[in-house]
Amino acid sequence: MAYFHGADFHGLPRQTATVTLQRTPTPVPESFPFGGDELIPLRAGEMLN
Repeated sequence: MAYFHGADFHGLPRQTATVTLQRTPTPVPESFPFGGDELIPLRAGEMLN
């Protein structure tokens, strides 16, 4: 597999752990503080699936 190439190249052991991604509805914040300003993200206040 492609993800073995880095470990093999550098002589490191291959990883055996796995990561499972799970889709979870997440609300988009209305805004973020940024220094002395405020950033409003795209789709502010909506729910992302």
